[in-house]
Amino acid sequence: MKHYVMLKFRPGFYNEEILGYTKEIFSEIEKQILNVKNVSVFSNCIERDANMDMMIEMDVENEETLQAYLSHELHKEFVNTTDKHVVLRVSFDYK
Repeated sequence: MKHYVMLKFRPGFYNEEILGYTKEIFSEIEKQILNVKNVSVFSNCIERDANMDMMIEMDVENEETLQAYLSHELHKEFVNTTDKHVVLRVSFDYK
């Protein structure tokens, strides 16, 4: 199963430091949560109002793994750090 999250942040928040922080957190998530694999964090390369700033892509074994990820402390830390700066979030899952 694939899980995607795309984030658009308020102007002035997103930068290389936030990208690096996100890559570190999600690298740890991949190491710590069984059956979360192939986690990638991408930064948008073209500045347009309609584009998101960041995309996170991961493979999860099933819905139970997705729930384990969503309730994991590292995911909660990421949300607590970034959520107040998010102006738009898109989540997409498919099998």
